[in-house]
Amino acid sequence: AELKALEATTIEEAGAIISSTIDLKTTLEAILDQAEKVIPFNTSSIQILNKDRLVIIGGRGWKNPEKVIGFSFLYPGANPNTKVIRLKKPIIIDDIITENLNFTLVVKEYKGRSWLGIPLIFREKVIGMMTFDKNEKDFFTAEHKRIGLAFASHVANALENARLYEELKEMAMTDPLTGAKNRRAFFEFAEQHEKLFKRYKSDFAVIMLDIDFFKRINDKLGHQEGDIVLQNLVKYIYQELRDTDILGRYGGEEFVILLPRSSEADAYEIAERIRKKVKKQSRLNNSKASITISLGCANMGSSNIKNIDSLISMADKALYYAKEHGRDQSQRFSNLSS
Repeated sequence: AELKALEATTIEEAGAIISSTIDLKTTLEAILDQAEKVIPFNTSSIQILNKDRLVIIGGRGWKNPEKVIGFSFLYPGANPNTKVIRLKKPIIIDDIITENLNFTLVVKEYKGRSWLGIPLIFREKVIGMMTFDKNEKDFFTAEHKRIGLAFASHVANALENARLYEELKEMAMTDPLTGAKNRRAFFEFAEQHEKLFKRYKSDFAVIMLDIDFFKRINDKLGHQEGDIVLQNLVKYIYQELRDTDILGRYGGEEFVILLPRSSEADAYEIAERIRKKVKKQSRLNNSKASITISLGCANMGSSNIKNIDSLISMADKALYYAKEHGRDQSQRFSNLSS
């Protein structure tokens, strides 16, 4: 009775600590911290169900966590994870070797012999699972399953709250029409890169661009058609960007792109790829309008640039030089001042 009372207290305290956080990163750390108090393990993971994949979003005990975080399992698939999700019940594997489960194919450093999978259930829907590994066989028991399920209910609630928070945060940072970052969010990211540049000389570049004669589209075809043009333009821009690049809607038909670890020459190359891609489309998807764009490029390492505002100003000058000299072209700020 004393042990069960202690277990209940531990789980309730763990749940309270987990629920006290709201952003996803802090929530994951809190979950893993508290998990160590509830179930013994050598390694563990938190996995979220995303359509046909179970994606590892957090873990503890791994020598090289960067090789584990982000890995995904096929769902449904020939793996014990699928069984946990399908049955909505904890599953124990007493000996991974005798079960012929070669997890080292997934993670080379995997040394587990015993495995425990616990479903994460929120309002009767499985949203993911937690796994626990021990390096000796026949370790986990029915008691571990029971305790794990009680702990998992707090985890599922915390993860769902964190997910909703992240969604709201993303909505607050996103332009609702195009899906690009809004102006405020873009400048928050840009200021972070400015600090990195000042501290570590981590160079970056920006591209300013806008649609040539966009007012004519709105006047002749209507604002709804103009909205379609903007939405499709953003889709084409994203196809030419890296995951680390940041696209923001600067205002109206004007957009700005931040390119980490990029020179002005790199920015110009990307700008030309975007320009040619847009021009190649006689009509952007279901739009009735054919468009061209003009672009200006500048990078933070230029001697005349002191901060992000002046960097954008230089790129803007290059953009307007392009517009004044025929449009449908990309210009580098350094060419204007040479």
